Amino acid sequence: MGKSGQRRARRNEPFYKKIQRTTTPHIYLERELIRLEKLGNDARHLWADFQNYLAEEREKVLDQILDSLVLKATPDFLAENYSRIVGSKFSTTPLSSKGSYLSPPGGRFNFGQSISYHAYFPALYVASEYDVAFAERFHLKKGHLIENGLTTEDLSLRKPESFTHQRVNLKLDKVLDLRVQDAVNDFFEIIRHIKMPNIYSEQAKKLRMDMNIINTPELLYRSVLDPDYTQWDTWIDQPSPSQWFGHYVRLAGIQGVIYPSLRSDAGHNVAVFLDKFEDTESFVMLTDDCDFVKNDLRRVDAKNFSNFI
Repeated sequence: MGKSGQRRARRNEPFYKKIQRTTTPHIYLERELIRLEKLGNDARHLWADFQNYLAEEREKVLDQILDSLVLKATPDFLAENYSRIVGSKFSTTPLSSKGSYLSPPGGRFNFGQSISYHAYFPALYVASEYDVAFAERFHLKKGHLIENGLTTEDLSLRKPESFTHQRVNLKLDKVLDLRVQDAVNDFFEIIRHIKMPNIYSEQAKKLRMDMNIINTPELLYRSVLDPDYTQWDTWIDQPSPSQWFGHYVRLAGIQGVIYPSLRSDAGHNVAVFLDKFEDTESFVMLTDDCDFVKNDLRRVDAKNFSNFI
């Protein structure tokens, strides 16, 4: 086929094929359509309306969702010498979770204030080791050389500013462990019965959108761990799948979510829901003595968690 024929073929190919050509395979999901600038306002409004519909349908089976998460929860999670990195201006309050909702669009597993339609809530994020915390905090891998001699820090869009690193110990009464895909299977079995009304599929067809409901546990798991979760707020002012998942875990009374790091080859993170510490033995505390942190700000537990949210 000549070049002119190739151009005609590309003009006539389905819209989702064009999207797939502009999206790297390892992050492609059906829902990635919403994050591309080629989508106009009509498409974004349709997708936002569809997401609201899905949220309303999940609300109808909320009790079942929460029960399924409680059954999957792991009791008595205890960890020592985990890592937390905060900017230097927050160095005196390293266990505060307020930044997780003040900075748009929130964290991976919590709603931020920038999302218009849903009440925000906090989460405290810690990593299993320093390198993981650094990679997550600055959206890069620390110190890996590339061909031209630059490090990933040199090329990062987010330059490392002054920061404070603290080691922390924590105990959580219950956690949901996403290091294994099985953690979402029961959740999927409940929401799999939600169907797409014809009105959405018909409008999507008119807009040449390939809009689908997540229809396998594997896709649900990948959507919860998608590195581009912030695009949901950017494009349709809606929580991402991972933020919705954190919302349900928190409503179930579970104190945290363990999840693999997406910015480091090894290690994991924990999103801690401090406002679920009430009437539990859960705590997060600084491992080391720290003169510039007041004594009453070195440990979060059931007695004082409200001071950190």
